[in-house]
Amino acid sequence: MKKSIILIVSLLLSLYCCPDILAQNNKTENRVKEIRKIYSNTQEHIKNSLELEETNNSMKIDMYRMFGGSGMQQKKMEFYYNVDDSRTNGVGWNLYFVRVSYNYAVRQFYEEYLFDEETGKIMFIYKKADSYDNNVMYNEERCYFYPDGTLCTYKHQHKDSQGKTIIDNKHYSNKSAEVIDLIKSAKQIKTIYNTTVQSE
Repeated sequence: MKKSIILIVSLLLSLYCCPDILAQNNKTENRVKEIRKIYSNTQEHIKNSLELEETNNSMKIDMYRMFGGSGMQQKKMEFYYNVDDSRTNGVGWNLYFVRVSYNYAVRQFYEEYLFDEETGKIMFIYKKADSYDNNVMYNEERCYFYPDGTLCTYKHQHKDSQGKTIIDNKHYSNKSAEVIDLIKSAKQIKTIYNTTVQSE
């Protein structure tokens, strides 16, 4: 009898809590779908611009550094933006997408940053890096954000030396070290962009 009462109470509690959980999951799924659509349209726009050789709304920076023991590092940064001359306080160079690729010795790194063109807030970050670990081929991170800049969802996975994809199902928040590092890198990207544009 006691077990059935506990079971009924547990069932009622789960039914009571479930709508909030479902609503949050729907909100997350809808935001991820929205960002994926914006990302896809952005890639199509960039591809068409490059094919038409319309590169006047892009900026590329190539950097070379020599590191003792690991050799030459080459870092390429591509910034894509739209010019808004309707702003009352001068021309707005609205950044919407950035690609970064670089190496450290033989390890390769690749990053993408998708920004909201209107607000300037980060929407999506993607990072892929070769691993130091002999048992892991590479690590991949995807981070989606709500319009106010708070974390929507963070996904981490890596491929092991056998080619098997391992997905990390841990719960992350805005205070997770991994997410803080990604937000920090997005801010650094914006600082590089803003500094370069202001010096023009």
